[in-house]
Amino acid sequence: MEYNNILVPLDGSEFSRKAVLVAANLATIAKTSLLLFAVVEPITSQLEGYAEFVSGADLYEQIRTELQTMLDEEAERLAAVGYLVSTKLEEGFANEAIVETCESEAIDLVVMTTHGRKGVAHWFMGSVTEKVVRCAPCSVLVVRQPSS
Repeated sequence: MEYNNILVPLDGSEFSRKAVLVAANLATIAKTSLLLFAVVEPITSQLEGYAEFVSGADLYEQIRTELQTMLDEEAERLAAVGYLVSTKLEEGFANEAIVETCESEAIDLVVMTTHGRKGVAHWFMGSVTEKVVRCAPCSVLVVRQPSS
């Protein structure tokens, strides 16, 4: 299979950046472009009870700024060593935004991490990676967090 466009979803965690290393190695071999991607998810009822300490709008903007900064830093680092790289920041639910971007940007491969949650944590939080694997119109390479 030939890969022309590789999407790397990042959530801001150091672990999600491991996918950038894997994708960069693949991009070198395939001589392809990288799209570093992040999603700002809606601030929901998780903030109930905390309104006196932080506003949802302020938190949303802070998350948006941090994600854009992370995307820009990763892109600059990769571009400095010769990679063809771009960034995209979307709003919505991560799994849906990733799948939609795969379709709209003609993505051939998604390289993403999974935290490998099990049991109640997996059931409660779900898995963005699992949903992308099921719904993406392209191949998905999953980088697992090493078990401790």
